[in-house]
Amino acid sequence: EKSNAEYFNYAYLKVIDQFNELNKYNLTPFIAGTLLNNKKISKINRIYNQIFNKIIRNKNNKYLYNYAELSDLESDIDNFHFITKSTRKAGKLYFEAYEELINKIRNEGIQ
Repeated sequence: EKSNAEYFNYAYLKVIDQFNELNKYNLTPFIAGTLLNNKKISKINRIYNQIFNKIIRNKNNKYLYNYAELSDLESDIDNFHFITKSTRKAGKLYFEAYEELINKIRNEGIQ
């Protein structure tokens, strides 16, 4: 039986592969976002989120892969959704991750 981290890693890489399968003839960039890890969520969830975020931060997951660091953003009272200010910041962080991938594609001549 797999641990939670092993299962998460397996499932996470599977999702990336499935996105790539959607368009086999073109490269499919994949951008993930880390999980919230603030003091508002329970200690056990913070521990799991730290483990899962380590997997998300692994840029060796796939060739055209990047992530946005969202773990320190502020959540709403449900500890799941972001407050408005954090949502705007998340959008900027996703854009920066996307821009980094585009530059990698250009610099390495990926077609």
